Formats: sequence, C-alpha cells, structure tokens
Amino acid sequence: MKTCGFIFNSSVANNGTIHSPNYPGYYPRSIDCHYTFYAQPSQKVRIFFTFFDIEGQPPV
Repeated sequence: MKTCGFIFNSSVANNGTIHSPNYPGYYPRSIDCHYTFYAQPSQKVRIFFTFFDIEGQPPV
C-alpha cells in the first residue's frame, strides 16, 4: 500500500492548505495518508473542508 503524509506545525505557519495526492484529480486507490497537526497548548486547531470525499462502496 502506498502512503502519503503532511505535518502542520503552528510555530512555522498560522494557516495552510492540505490536499490529497493528485488533487484536483482523483486520488490513487489503496493509499494511506496521515495528516498531523501540532499546536501550542494555548492554541486550537480548526479544520474546514470545502470538499470531502472518501473511497468506499456506494449504498445498496
């Protein structure tokens, strides 16, 4: 299985953009992506999605 990842550290930047491999095209099948967010204890991490879709089977 292929992997991908992203690490966001609030001490480096206050905001940013993440996306899946091949965005805006389809992402590869059977890929395991890990996104890690680090913030100072006094900070909160807020994540907003403009579009979210996951791999899976359609309902029957």
